[in-house]
Amino acid sequence: MGDTYRRSAGAGQVLVVLAMIAAVIATGASTSVDAGQPERIEEGPVTAGVFDGDLRALPKVPATAPGPGIEVPLGVLEGDEPPAAGVAEPDGALSGPLTGASVVPASFANANPNVPGIAYTVAVPPDPVGDVGPNHYIAMVNSAFQIFNKQGGSVAGPTNINQLWVNQGVGNLCLNNNNGDPYVVYDHLADRWLMSQFAVPNGFATPPTAQCIAISRGANPVTSGWYLYEFVFNFGHDYPKMGLWPDGYYMSSQRGYAGGQLNAVVFDRANMLNGNPATFQSFSTPAPAITWLPSDLDGPAPPAGTPNFFARHVDGGLWGGNDRVEIRALSVDWSTPANSTFALVATLNTAAFDSDLCAGASLFNNCVPQPNTNVLLETLSVWPMGPLQYRNFGTHETLVFNHTVDADGADHAGVRWYELRRPPAGAWAIQQQGTHSPDAGAAGLADDPHRW
Repeated sequence: MGDTYRRSAGAGQVLVVLAMIAAVIATGASTSVDAGQPERIEEGPVTAGVFDGDLRALPKVPATAPGPGIEVPLGVLEGDEPPAAGVAEPDGALSGPLTGASVVPASFANANPNVPGIAYTVAVPPDPVGDVGPNHYIAMVNSAFQIFNKQGGSVAGPTNINQLWVNQGVGNLCLNNNNGDPYVVYDHLADRWLMSQFAVPNGFATPPTAQCIAISRGANPVTSGWYLYEFVFNFGHDYPKMGLWPDGYYMSSQRGYAGGQLNAVVFDRANMLNGNPATFQSFSTPAPAITWLPSDLDGPAPPAGTPNFFARHVDGGLWGGNDRVEIRALSVDWSTPANSTFALVATLNTAAFDSDLCAGASLFNNCVPQPNTNVLLETLSVWPMGPLQYRNFGTHETLVFNHTVDADGADHAGVRWYELRRPPAGAWAIQQQGTHSPDAGAAGLADDPHRW
């Protein structure tokens, strides 16, 4: 079909951002640093393959009729027990009923363009993700990608992600396993794209596992070609989330729920952008397996030498202690990896929240209804929702993220969100937080929407 492939010279959903204004909620805060270092691993270098073709020539995924799905492995390790269900507590940041006009601005009422995305791919949950650049939007759903122009027209795909590795001679795990848990990042610092998925041939809990990462060779993701990396791990690997930082591409994942360890990984961005052999460094921290989110840079770069920040929420009712947000800093030293650190830098007490939604201490305990079907939905309330958005305003830095909560103690899903702020030479604190559930307490399914 005109595709050409070669080895590199070196060896080795449409996302809608809802801006909300909320009152500042006073919180307690404390800062602590680990007494000891987490487990650290360094590996590499990994040789890249090169896809030189046009993505429009790759085979497309045929439409799949809805039906029984294959659960992508995000679950409980053998012998692993979730924590006991917590006691329902009132939400301390619920904003109360809002009028429709204040929830949905008129300009958001009718999305334009509004086009069909990737069809059902058999794997559940579908894990839809997307990112937008100056001229393109890339959508990924287990285990396929599709590229759109800014007018909503499809310009490539949908195509199975592992098709990029065909005829490469590198990346056998990435070629033979199209397992999903995809992620896409637009790298605005370089005007390039990152697409990834994991490879778990023996299940997420059994090594070897791998992260398959494709880096566009130019600004046009359709015609510029891609550098292809297969980073093989000797640890369990599940539910990866990724973020852009000037000194690396950062990733979090977990080894099993609820007693498995957590992974924090950084990949050598500078070499990957040039298709050179690239290394990675990783750390692991103990349970509870509430995955960390790596910060994803928006706007100008952070001050020189700023580490990448990882954050998560912890429900004290399920895991002990106060309801809180924890922040770690991953400082990478590519020249002397032994100097790299992954340290706890802040523990911020939040307004009270309850993550025990749909028996939220476990997985696939679906309880959210949807119209015209008896099939219930799962909100994954234990995990923070990506991305963890970082922005440097000069006068201060911010981190913004959200997670799902039981807004009214009656299994009613709402969105708890945070703006974390740090002044120059200062410490992270909660600037504002809120729980978005304007319909909490409304009677009847028709008037009782869940939000997450």
